[in-house]
Amino acid sequence: MAEVVSEHGYEATTIPQVIARARVSTNTFYAHFEDKTACFIALCEMLGEQLFEHLASLEGDPEGPADALVALNRGIQAYVRWWPDRPAVARAYFLELPAAGPRALEERERQYRRFETILRDIADRARALDPNLQPLREAELTAASIVARELVAEWVRAGRLEATEEIEEELRYLLLKLLVSEEAARRAG
Repeated sequence: MAEVVSEHGYEATTIPQVIARARVSTNTFYAHFEDKTACFIALCEMLGEQLFEHLASLEGDPEGPADALVALNRGIQAYVRWWPDRPAVARAYFLELPAAGPRALEERERQYRRFETILRDIADRARALDPNLQPLREAELTAASIVARELVAEWVRAGRLEATEEIEEELRYLLLKLLVSEEAARRAG
């Protein structure tokens, strides 16, 4: 599904194309999926699970600010470097998902909320290490989530999946600024 959608776009993708690429029968496809959208949503769910499991495997229990920054850096690197290993998925997810309609958008929103949970955890850890930090505003959390997603989406749209290092530094600065403090972002930079 990811490969066919990446090549042809969601609208132009047909079930026969997906079946041919997957080398399965029509009966097998319909035994698992109601329609093309259900297959696409299942792909997004599966890949979201894989990405979040990978990010969760990187979590540690930082004892100090330096440990917290190392954990944040590992998370940013893992997130940014996850997509180039899956270019078809990146294009299908970031470029074509809206064309799949309301059910796909609902799944994307569910994944976004999960991502915000990870970002909130980063902000909470920073505040546990430095109680003098200002409380996190919901708008800052939302903005951090949007910034991370849209920087990667823009990078995918521009066809620059191989240039991960270029956005890691910018993403680190912006996430620290939004989730922790401007001072933390400047120090890390």
